[in-house]
Amino acid sequence: MDDRKKLILEAQKDTLEGRCSFEDFCKFFEDWTFDYIYKGPVLIGASFHKDGFIHVVIFYEYRKRWAKRNLIKQLISNAMVDGKAYTTAFRNDEYRTTFAKRLGFRLIKDGEIQTYEVKHEELWQ
Repeated sequence: MDDRKKLILEAQKDTLEGRCSFEDFCKFFEDWTFDYIYKGPVLIGASFHKDGFIHVVIFYEYRKRWAKRNLIKQLISNAMVDGKAYTTAFRNDEYRTTFAKRLGFRLIKDGEIQTYEVKHEELWQ
């Protein structure tokens, strides 16, 4: 399995396991841009982005110790369209909602799947 598919599998396992097949998840991300994240020579994750939406996936063993805040902000800036970036999380996904809020994303659409937005000037405050 190539690196891109390994990352998609990690993302699917982490967020949509049982809700979406791996094949459908691969198809969803086929035209997204991937910015790979390395710790030294080791691939530890990636930022996927398209049309201002961003999804960051980090292999489980590297979570909570993979990057400094400025790297995360740069990945989000790379995803921005017209000075804004968006991300989504399931309502009951405390890990992702906390992560988004810590980076300055604010809820703009509530529901089972919540949408968050951050503006460039808010991200770099």
